[in-house]
Amino acid sequence: MFWLYAFFAACFHLLMGGLVIANEALMPVGVLFLLLLFYTDTAVCVKRFHDRNKSGLTLLWFIPLIGLAIIVPVIPALIISLWIIIELGCCKGTNGPNRFGPDPKALDTKEDTIAEKNSHKEEGILDKNVKGALLWGGLLLIMWISFIILVVKTIIPNEYEKSQGNNLTAYEYLKQGQEKAEIGDYFNALTDYNQAIELNSRYTNAYYYRGKAKYELNQYLAAIDDFNEAIHLNPNNGSAYFERAKVHFVMGNNWLAEKDNNKAIQLSPKFEAAYHNRGLVKFYKGQYLDAIADFDMAIRLKPENALAYLNRARVKHKMGFPSEAKQDLQIALKLAEQAGDEHLKTQIESAIRDFD
Repeated sequence: MFWLYAFFAACFHLLMGGLVIANEALMPVGVLFLLLLFYTDTAVCVKRFHDRNKSGLTLLWFIPLIGLAIIVPVIPALIISLWIIIELGCCKGTNGPNRFGPDPKALDTKEDTIAEKNSHKEEGILDKNVKGALLWGGLLLIMWISFIILVVKTIIPNEYEKSQGNNLTAYEYLKQGQEKAEIGDYFNALTDYNQAIELNSRYTNAYYYRGKAKYELNQYLAAIDDFNEAIHLNPNNGSAYFERAKVHFVMGNNWLAEKDNNKAIQLSPKFEAAYHNRGLVKFYKGQYLDAIADFDMAIRLKPENALAYLNRARVKHKMGFPSEAKQDLQIALKLAEQAGDEHLKTQIESAIRDFD
């Protein structure tokens, strides 16, 4: 009878739990039914503990697990389920009467006597109850796995999935924000990124691009928080380390900037922009030879990188190599003209005048 009740109770629990997760409007109904079922669950469990000659107060051991379930719901739920399956479903009750009353399986004394006589014959044979326990236990395990999958799919929505009552997906808000950022409208881009994160709180790219927008708006500490979250969600996101390094550099935290650039390069060995920015950090730290080595690598990976030539020229000029610095400036000027980058061209021409 225990397994029959456990099967239907488990089905009901999983059904109500799934419905509540899928639609929060059903929460009051779900709570009401689960509270009503709590009484019957407790009664059946206490009855089985009595069959095992154990007090119903044994259920108090569930309290710490229930407390832990509030923080990490899946693991304690599995522990509780396995405990119930083994303790109440697989283990036999005591033979004969115990302190809680007579053996419910003992219909009369004659049957008890027959059972004792046949006990030796039954040794080594798998009890039918154990077979049933294994069968139903396996079924419950499959149901728990299905329930966990349902929870994961519901709590961690797909970025392309539309939220209820909203016409745009998290992905569409992200793309909309990127389009605004491309034309320099970072403030309104921020609003779109916020909407994307509201729809999907685990959307790595939304945190990443929101961090970039905040950087452009000089909201440096807030930008670091977003890059931290992007890295937390995806520790292999080299671009997030790179962008966070830029914020650290602007804030004067050269050690942290170098550390993040190192990580970005570790994750992406051909990340030329990370080499370039690490070269800038080393230049400001007075590590000129190391800075030149990083600028060399940036140029090797991207020969048309005019900015890398410009900054390498600055290092060489600082080290007392004016002729080599001017050669780098000439190359940088030519590359900037070819790229049509008037802002960078102005910077290079200013550096040429300063070096003269």
